Amino acid sequence: MKHLSSLVLMVALSGTALAQNPFIKGQYTADPTARVFNGRVYVYPSHDILAPQGVRQDWFCMADYHVFSSDNLVDWTDHGVILDQKEVPWGNSEAYSMWAPDCIQGKDGRYYFYFPDAPKDGRGFGVGVAVSDSPTGPFKAEPTNIKGISGIDPCVLQASDGNNYIFWGGGGLRVAKLKDNLLELSEDNPTETIKFGEREMTMIGVACDKTLPAGFKEGPFAFERNGKYYLTYPWVRGKAGDPGPDGKPLDNHTETLAYAISDNPMGPYEYKGLIMKESPTQCWTNHHSIVEYKGEWYLFYHHNDYSPKFDKNRSVRIDKLTFNADGTINEVIPTLRGVGITQADGKIELDRYSAISPKNASISFLDTTYYFAGWYTELAKGGWVKYDRVSLSKAATTVSLRVNATKPTSLKLNMIGSTKTSLALNIPATQGFEIITLPVNSIAEGQYDIQLLNNGATVQVDWLSVGEPSESLAREIRYAELQKQAPTTEFVMEIRVKCDGAFGVGPTSKGNRYVIPIVGGEFDGPGIQGTVLPGGADYQLQDNPHGRTELEAIYCLRTNDGVNIHIRNLGLICTGKPEDHGFYFRCAPKFEAPQNSKYDYLNRGVFVCTPSFGADGTIVLRMWKVN
Repeated sequence: MKHLSSLVLMVALSGTALAQNPFIKGQYTADPTARVFNGRVYVYPSHDILAPQGVRQDWFCMADYHVFSSDNLVDWTDHGVILDQKEVPWGNSEAYSMWAPDCIQGKDGRYYFYFPDAPKDGRGFGVGVAVSDSPTGPFKAEPTNIKGISGIDPCVLQASDGNNYIFWGGGGLRVAKLKDNLLELSEDNPTETIKFGEREMTMIGVACDKTLPAGFKEGPFAFERNGKYYLTYPWVRGKAGDPGPDGKPLDNHTETLAYAISDNPMGPYEYKGLIMKESPTQCWTNHHSIVEYKGEWYLFYHHNDYSPKFDKNRSVRIDKLTFNADGTINEVIPTLRGVGITQADGKIELDRYSAISPKNASISFLDTTYYFAGWYTELAKGGWVKYDRVSLSKAATTVSLRVNATKPTSLKLNMIGSTKTSLALNIPATQGFEIITLPVNSIAEGQYDIQLLNNGATVQVDWLSVGEPSESLAREIRYAELQKQAPTTEFVMEIRVKCDGAFGVGPTSKGNRYVIPIVGGEFDGPGIQGTVLPGGADYQLQDNPHGRTELEAIYCLRTNDGVNIHIRNLGLICTGKPEDHGFYFRCAPKFEAPQNSKYDYLNRGVFVCTPSFGADGTIVLRMWKVN
């Protein structure tokens, strides 16, 4: 079962995102600032990583920024790194302090990315600006940080009065007006003298939290709606021992999300209430943004879903946000289901449920050694789980599930739409998690809420799909079949290499070497797809000093999200059965993937390979990771 659960791990590493929470998978993300540019939503989060050796291990560690975008809030694209800590002239390149950012579009059409960082000289934090012609970067940091700001978590409000106001945290919440160049504070900002112990400092702008209830505050996000200005912020209210959201006293209080309203961007602001209560699992931070998109309002925030034992590695979420007629905000109850409509022919992750039975149903991690593998739903007899808003684009006659059933069991699938369709799914016993495809009576196209009920022996369900699988899911099903060819190892990828000329296999004279230039190709596997780069890489056969034929392959792969990975193979060609392609490698290819990238797991593996060679110069190399 271990190697099959690892296959799910590999799929999770794709970094793709779906409608469920958290919506970015395969990497840690926090502090999401959402903005709408040209009809598309862009999310600029901070990027939590595991602290490298020599860096404080029990604190936040952030080296760079990514940006993600979507036009439906369901399918998200990772555009890769847009700014790294080593690219900030005024910043400490080894501080790992790239905390919560923001991004706006200026009147000149360019995009201005605001971010905090620890300065190269001095202490505390500064706020810098990086500029790009595209919302997806790359962004170039300005030589110096913004003079007059000492703090974290910048947010820029583009107000209807024609001005731009920057908010920041650190020692309270402050706001100041920006110049039209969006790079400096305006000269007409008010100032005040603040005492910190024996020190006195002149602060630019206004302390916009003076009129708000006491308690630690950070991460301001400001927006305008119906002529009112909303200041929203993480807030630690009360003290240790006060009742938490479940009425029980907490060992230590965590951040709520609160808000206040004003008629003026610089206040004074009047406290109105909470947007979200404390984390029920005591994730210390919450950080957020609020955006309107296609007539609906959404709250972007974070939680430690993929890091239950360490709340400094967070993951971003989305839920809907609504207003009352008087402009006040209704409290948002965090959901696992998230937002948007899920396509039925993809993976319906029932563990991100809309509702679940109070008994005989539970959610667990697929792999507690690597939480990015996600979760599964366990249903005992009588247990059920419900998942809302599923779209079936054409009539379906099959249902696929990835299940683990130690005994045969019977499930009932209710498709609740304009009409209700109930389907009996008879699940055979499996060897660990397996993908099962079952024929069912035709299901009409339309939108449904799905309920899965167990009428038999206990079963674990990873995901469910209705109808002919989507292209990506069909690949995953194929990968599962390839996995069965090597039951003691984990299928990683298949590389299809195009060479310049035909390639033959046979004995060679000692010392001779055949070099076939690589001109292209593609590769794919669970959670990893891309192209083989041409040029500079050869495929060669040679005799080693002992007179045995060695095969050496050097590849440069580029993933679809722009990460370069190098592979170096060197192994002996061994004879085998025709069904095993006639020969195979006994080798341990060396994967070289960027440290802390979502493909970093490739650096830590030992692999076996089975190649096949076509007369047209095509080489197919399938690779499995040894457990």
